[in-house]
Amino acid sequence: MSLLRKIFGFPIAIIWWLVSSIRNTLFNWDVFTSQQFDLPVIGVGNLSMGGSGKTPHTEYLLELLHDNHPVAVLSRGYKRKTTGYMFASTQSTVKQIGDEPLQFKLKYPQVPVAVSESRVLGIPQLLIDAPNTEVILLDDVFQHRSVNPGLQILLTDFHAPYTSDFVFPSGNLRESRQGAKRADIIIVTKCPIDLSQEQRQQFIDRISPEPQQSVFFTCFHYGQPYSLYNPDHRLQDTDQELLLVTGIAKPEYLQSYVASAYGAAYLKQFADHYQFEQRDLQSIKETYDNLGSVKKSILVTEKDAVKLSTFSKDLQNMQLPVFVQPIRVRVLFNEQERLNKEVINFVENFYNAHTS
Repeated sequence: MSLLRKIFGFPIAIIWWLVSSIRNTLFNWDVFTSQQFDLPVIGVGNLSMGGSGKTPHTEYLLELLHDNHPVAVLSRGYKRKTTGYMFASTQSTVKQIGDEPLQFKLKYPQVPVAVSESRVLGIPQLLIDAPNTEVILLDDVFQHRSVNPGLQILLTDFHAPYTSDFVFPSGNLRESRQGAKRADIIIVTKCPIDLSQEQRQQFIDRISPEPQQSVFFTCFHYGQPYSLYNPDHRLQDTDQELLLVTGIAKPEYLQSYVASAYGAAYLKQFADHYQFEQRDLQSIKETYDNLGSVKKSILVTEKDAVKLSTFSKDLQNMQLPVFVQPIRVRVLFNEQERLNKEVINFVENFYNAHTS
């Protein structure tokens, strides 16, 4: 983050901090009300503006819960071209519901997915459309305090923690660091896979969690890439150059992995949540053609794949080998069982309390 941004953004950051602090205080004093619902609601969010790994962590929770508890996802649908409540189907488009909700729906077709700017209005409508729902996951909801999730999960990037950041525009925080106190679970994401116990403790000391807060550390596990055109076809040859085409906030973590796993990694970066257009295909092809190696491929994230799949025939006609990189969350320090237990216990304790 540039020094000039910190300096010149500081006056506006003070105003932003003041407004968000007053707003949070009014919620804390019940001047503004936070609504609770008669089923377990789990919120996943962050203090920073994007790039902490909400999507793969939401998928982690989906896979953890959906076999035993019918779970639904309600998202804002960031950068969609529609407004209001929409219930997703596998025929929905990025423009209708946004890239992340569409990724959830295509990856987990049996899971109800909906979008709504207002979570308070969206949850009752979602329960009408999916009446068997037993758990709701709220994606990117930490600052949307009109709903009070029973379990609040806060994510923070290991390489850009909220403890070292500042309020926007001097930094990337949406509110004061004090907002972290509302979290029940804090997950430090994008950690090095070989993170030491000493580094872990140093990070926990910097966070200084409240007594009731749990802190976990996760990294990403990258599976074998599959073809955008045929998911059964996998990228086998690692001795080649890869062009990483992304529309994600912080691609450096992924680029570092690709560079270590393949012959070379080159980045063609678009804005976060970028909605690809026809004209972008030629630009991608020109960058790909300019790579020096004879053996080369294009790699995209799953989030970008749902947007590029619209142009799959065009990409095939351009003879561009496009592969999709699957990403899964791995909990470090053998604490996956503890994290899972906290989430499952929250759900089961909720229903035990409401049936006793």
